[in-house]
Amino acid sequence: MTRDEFYTRFTALLQEVKPFEGPDPEPTSRLWEEGYVDSLALLDIVSFLEDLAGHEIDLSGDAITHFYTMRAMYDGYLAVAEPAAG
Repeated sequence: MTRDEFYTRFTALLQEVKPFEGPDPEPTSRLWEEGYVDSLALLDIVSFLEDLAGHEIDLSGDAITHFYTMRAMYDGYLAVAEPAAG
C-alpha cells in the first residue's frame, strides 16, 4: 500500500470512528492535538493497522509516538511492507 492510499483509507476510518467537520488531516497533522483522534478511536486505529500490516502491533516502549501523525503511523508500521521503487 502506498502512502497516499494509506492516508486516504486512514482518513475514511477517522470519519467513521470519530467524525469531524472541516479539512482532512494532513500527513503531518498532530492527530491528538487537533482532535482527530481520542483514546476510543485508538482501539479502531490499532485494529486497522494490524489488518493492513498482517500482524499484531507491538505497543510497548515508545510505540505511542507512532500515533501522533499519519506519516508516523505509516513509517512505523507499514513502510517496511512498501514495494521498492524502480
